[in-house]
Amino acid sequence: NRLATELVHHLVQGGRGRPFAQGGWRPHAQQPARAASKTSLLGFTRMLASAAEQSGRSHLGLDMACAQAGQGCGIFSDLFLYAPTVGDALEALTRYFPVGQTGTTTSLTQAHGAARFTYDIHDPAVGERLQDAAYTLGKIYRSLRRSAGDSLVLDQVTLAAKPPQSMEPYRRFFSAPVAFGAQSTSLCFSSSLLDLPIASADPQRYAQSCSRLERLMPTPNEADVLE
Repeated sequence: NRLATELVHHLVQGGRGRPFAQGGWRPHAQQPARAASKTSLLGFTRMLASAAEQSGRSHLGLDMACAQAGQGCGIFSDLFLYAPTVGDALEALTRYFPVGQTGTTTSLTQAHGAARFTYDIHDPAVGERLQDAAYTLGKIYRSLRRSAGDSLVLDQVTLAAKPPQSMEPYRRFFSAPVAFGAQSTSLCFSSSLLDLPIASADPQRYAQSCSRLERLMPTPNEADVLE
């Protein structure tokens, strides 16, 4: 959360767009740039939406994912480096996603030769979901790209969010058709990708990463937060 918040601040201060109000852009009042390690998911999504609006960067979430290209999925990066296959990495990500963010459902499903990774926020109070969805799927897409290389071809990306003014940056980023106003936020691809071996696979390091994430799994009564 601290990294993402500071990244937003860096991008909107140095990017193009409308001038900020006097004093520059500030994160949500309850979420200063160096906030505690956990924050409300609702507060985080509102922060992204507010930053995108004030800065004039309508695809801020994608910009953040691009800026973090070398860091992959943060605390989940090792999964995409050391898992035996792309499918193993995604299954582990789905299992351990609550370590980084609760209040969210992630799933990996297959049917008729197609696979879908789905990301869904529970809280109905979260209205403006586009920037968070683009940031999250963007990070996962970058991690998949590191694991699969040119073998990664998305059939479609769906976003449960209102369409932005310009949809081209999303199509260009994911190199795939992007559907807005969908029922779910997801990456869709051929199920054959799941069997693709990861060149940097290391069973011992993968097991260590999974064990570490298992220890960090939140208890059922923890509040919906973002690490």
